[in-house]
Amino acid sequence: MTYHSYRKTNGDSSLAVDGFESKCMTIDNYFVEKPIWMVDLVRRIRIGGLILRIGTENNQTIHRDYFNSLDRFNIYVSNHSYQIDFHQRQFCSSLTRIELSSSRLHIQCQTPLNGRFVYIQSTGISNQWNRYFTVALCEVSVYEE
Repeated sequence: MTYHSYRKTNGDSSLAVDGFESKCMTIDNYFVEKPIWMVDLVRRIRIGGLILRIGTENNQTIHRDYFNSLDRFNIYVSNHSYQIDFHQRQFCSSLTRIELSSSRLHIQCQTPLNGRFVYIQSTGISNQWNRYFTVALCEVSVYEE
């Protein structure tokens, strides 16, 4: 399994797929409006969904104001890496800020999707005084249908 973040984040991107939840990487929108994190599953599979562990980094809670500025995660699946055009990716599902209240999140694709690459796109709240967000991504597990 390989991994990539379009912008190097705080912490090694591989920490989100290393099998351990004790160390995390962070995703933020300081330099891009909608940061994207991608995982390469190495082979094409039928993806049923994801389990995400978010919210803490090194057992310390991320500053709540920055986490509260996160609006949603959008999950996409593709057979191609580095696709910038999201219209060519298959939409799996999304989680809104209300659903992000738990540190362990289950995202089930609306329908199972075939693909090799899973993209997690983060979006902030646009009408808030502080539009910047930071979220710790501690573990991503993709499961087959």
